[in-house]
Amino acid sequence: MQVLGGKWKICIIEALRDKPLRPSLIFKEVPDATERVINQQLKELLEYKIIDRKIYAEQPPRTEYFLTDLGRSAFPILDALDQWGEENRKFYEELFNAEDED
Repeated sequence: MQVLGGKWKICIIEALRDKPLRPSLIFKEVPDATERVINQQLKELLEYKIIDRKIYAEQPPRTEYFLTDLGRSAFPILDALDQWGEENRKFYEELFNAEDED
């Protein structure tokens, strides 16, 4: 949980699932999180070797983040969580709608 836990890490990993992204595109993929929070989560994912980055020698410098092999190895876990969520979506929608009515 220390590696993948947190509100936005899974969202970042999912954003990077298909291709490397520049930070500005990650911010757009996860619009509910602030840039500060995304940057902190990116830093932690870098430390855990879930993602890596490439800095291009251009002016201005361009950075892209991408998943490592270790990061891609989390896909079965994330896919299982997604499947569980889909299977139980109706239950939780009804539960939360009932609470809102009280």
